[in-house]
Amino acid sequence: MEKMSDKNIKKAMIDTGYFATLPPANKMDVLIEDIIINGDAKKKNFERWFEDKEQWDEISMEDRMDEVLKILQLAKPGKALQVFQKTGFMAFCMPKCFPIKKLMDKKSFYAVIDHFDNCGSDDLVFRFNVLMFAFDPRATRETMEDANFDPDTIKWVMQTIDNYMDYLQVKHLNQLKHFLKGWGKDFYYYMDDYAQAIFDITRFNEYRRPDSRRAVTQMIKRGDPFEPGDLDITRQELIDAGAESEEEVDALIDLLLEHCLKKPTDNINPILMKLVKKYPQSKIDKQAKKLNLPPKRPLFW
Repeated sequence: MEKMSDKNIKKAMIDTGYFATLPPANKMDVLIEDIIINGDAKKKNFERWFEDKEQWDEISMEDRMDEVLKILQLAKPGKALQVFQKTGFMAFCMPKCFPIKKLMDKKSFYAVIDHFDNCGSDDLVFRFNVLMFAFDPRATRETMEDANFDPDTIKWVMQTIDNYMDYLQVKHLNQLKHFLKGWGKDFYYYMDDYAQAIFDITRFNEYRRPDSRRAVTQMIKRGDPFEPGDLDITRQELIDAGAESEEEVDALIDLLLEHCLKKPTDNINPILMKLVKKYPQSKIDKQAKKLNLPPKRPLFW
């Protein structure tokens, strides 16, 4: 879509004759700018938009998604999102996500739309992640792919959505440690913020997040190891100790992390080296094979 000047956008908002001359993508952009600025689109322009319905297919998914993201970047996007949804632009810009079939998902969707300003973050990816909460995960992935999101963003958003319900079930310390080991500390804090945002928006008790943040912060402050970089041993030291391949190094690191989840005070280089020398080759091979298996859902041990 060729970007219009602010002057021409304002002209198109009030002059339906000029509005009618615009390409379909620019018509959409003007209508949504009107929604953002004035809380609704001019009736005559909106009627003209529907008269040109046969041209809608000319609007790319990238241009449609740009309108979604434009709204999400507002300081308080809640009111604009409500109008965006009520006018049908939400479904138009993300057609694979609609209609929403499950009753609970519908309730979640309307809660997200009606109370989005309780999101608690101005980060665009986070806001998009919250918006997509109620939709079918496959539809969410396909929507991002159609709009040419970069692969890392798709992976991050889907990783959050796919693991959200599992995260709500993290009730015990052992589960919490394995979540940290499996996904890392950065993702834990992101997921915890995400879970809190969903609860703050919906107020559904079934979405209440586990109260684990203080425990995680204390474990990290204490130096408990959860990720490879937390171990008091290097990959080169494992190679020097006899590991014959990258796969074996990965297996040894995983075994050491599993051990340190139970005994974090053993995260001392001499103790770890002693453990490495004790592991039989069959145990290392078994762990290497396990790590090469595709992950299963739910993604807990």
